[in-house]
Amino acid sequence: HKMVYMFFTTCLVSYCLRFNLSMAMLGMVNRSSSSGNGNVNRTNYTCPNLLPANSSEVDTTEGEFEWRPRTQAMISSAFFVGYFVTSVPGGVAAQRYGGKWVVAGGLMATAVLALAIPFAARTHEWALIGVRLFQGLSEGVLAPAMHVMLARWCPPLERSEMASTAFAGSPAGAILAMLLSGLMIYSRSEEHTSELQ
Repeated sequence: HKMVYMFFTTCLVSYCLRFNLSMAMLGMVNRSSSSGNGNVNRTNYTCPNLLPANSSEVDTTEGEFEWRPRTQAMISSAFFVGYFVTSVPGGVAAQRYGGKWVVAGGLMATAVLALAIPFAARTHEWALIGVRLFQGLSEGVLAPAMHVMLARWCPPLERSEMASTAFAGSPAGAILAMLLSGLMIYSRSEEHTSELQ
């Protein structure tokens, strides 16, 4: 049963690493210059229903990166291109070399590459696209390797329950990443607002 909780944690961490940039990009992009057509795009991303009726608060924080929508889409999709490529090889590698090494290596590589994201983003947009592609390549092996391990190690009558518990970490990780990323963007916005006053 320890393996199931380790897989749950693996799924949780991998989905946090997968989705954190998608949310963080909202705070990273300079929205007034990212419309791509030369026109200033000052879209207000603050939800008016969450503000008090007499509030004049708006989200005026601008990120440091001037990425066009096409560039943002390429950054977001690069991960999934890599993920798609290594899904089948990940299962084959897990059968041949053992799933624990494939899972450990894939998750470790994804985490180390996550540390490179700020440097890559400040270097060039293609550097960030490359980092996200390699993150997808390294994370794409996780699910098939975990399936191989569950098939080998779980008793047949408990396999479906253990697999569903283990892979429940995926939506939990997505929720956690979106929640924490949103809170970090909000706190960055609050810091920026207090600096202006």
